[in-house]
Amino acid sequence: MKALLASLMCSVLTLSQAFAISGGPFTGNRHVSVLGTYAGVFIAAIDPATGLRDPNSLAVFTLKVPQNGLATGIAAIFRNGFYYPGAIQASADPASAEVNGGIQGQFDDIIESGTITVTQHYFASGRFEGAKVVVKPGGLDLRSVRLRGTASIAYVPGTSVTGNPPDPRGDSGGPIPYKIKGFKQSFSQG
Repeated sequence: MKALLASLMCSVLTLSQAFAISGGPFTGNRHVSVLGTYAGVFIAAIDPATGLRDPNSLAVFTLKVPQNGLATGIAAIFRNGFYYPGAIQASADPASAEVNGGIQGQFDDIIESGTITVTQHYFASGRFEGAKVVVKPGGLDLRSVRLRGTASIAYVPGTSVTGNPPDPRGDSGGPIPYKIKGFKQSFSQG
């Protein structure tokens, strides 16, 4: 009787695996839950119009995607020796695992010359559409979740208080293309 019971249990356990529902945040379409905290970089890409890459341009970011509402994060944008502290706002679609949003930063450059103080304003503003949360092939854990996509950021100087011309390094002359290379830091949004 014990041998019969043991052989029946082996059959039940073997067959139960075929009907099991996989657990965890991964779904059958190789997408991972978009909820969580991400970090990464925007790396200047080759501009298809010119065939060149902006040689001195990079942005570093963190992004928290909550259960409800907009995803928010901070960004540190660097270009031509200027630092633009900024923010990211985005939306994340759980069905397609796409992240779309905007990035912006700004700073004031204060120049003192004798008794004259000049304040120049500089702005960085851009967007990314269709960035994807993907799982690396064979990956089944947090280390294999990546955020990949493209973005563009334009850099423009504002007017100065005294009307002096701004530093030309603060003007990109149009949007600069970037590649997004990010990774998931945690599955929680906190």
